[in-house]
Amino acid sequence: MPRLDVRISGHEKTLAVLDLLGDAAEEVGRTTISIQTGLPYGHWIEEGYYLSGRPGRRRAGGAHMLRAGMEEMERIAPEAVARNLERGPAVVRNALAGVAARATDIARQRTPVVSGSLRASIHSTVSGRG
Repeated sequence: MPRLDVRISGHEKTLAVLDLLGDAAEEVGRTTISIQTGLPYGHWIEEGYYLSGRPGRRRAGGAHMLRAGMEEMERIAPEAVARNLERGPAVVRNALAGVAARATDIARQRTPVVSGSLRASIHSTVSGRG
């Protein structure tokens, strides 16, 4: 009786790609990006009122510069992650750092300027990386 051998090749590569995708997806899940300012009057400019809840005297209302940065981040992050997911966790981390930098730029552009201190104080942090 003739013998038929079937050999499946590429199985190891498929598993390696799936592992890489899984690791990159875990990286996304444990990463947190925030945009903030350490200046005490930053909240007043952002929202138009003080942290205590007492109304501010900002006639223009809240500048919502940090909110604009967060909205930009929410808009561009999914595409940045999807474009880099198959490249692995390190590339995903770099993509998320780029998203944070872009969001920070948007927040700074929207910040009203008197002395420039508030604009200069806006920064982002990317945590949970590892």
